[in-house]
Amino acid sequence: MYHMILFSMPGCHKCHAAKLFLKSLEVQFKEVDVLEKPEYVDIIKQKVGKLLLPVLVVEEKYLVQKEIFSLTITK
Repeated sequence: MYHMILFSMPGCHKCHAAKLFLKSLEVQFKEVDVLEKPEYVDIIKQKVGKLLLPVLVVEEKYLVQKEIFSLTITK
């Protein structure tokens, strides 16, 4: 079970950086490409206020760019 979902799209450099950052933290996450699953676009817009990628969902909280890169994980 994934506790984090990363919404991204191909060609998004910040999305790629977020994916590498999460991998460096050694956390499991599911990546969802919003171009392949456009039904998530409206959800992201509703939660964040606009389509701004990447978006990381952690325990129903929607985090955007700076918030993602400020994450610290305790094991």
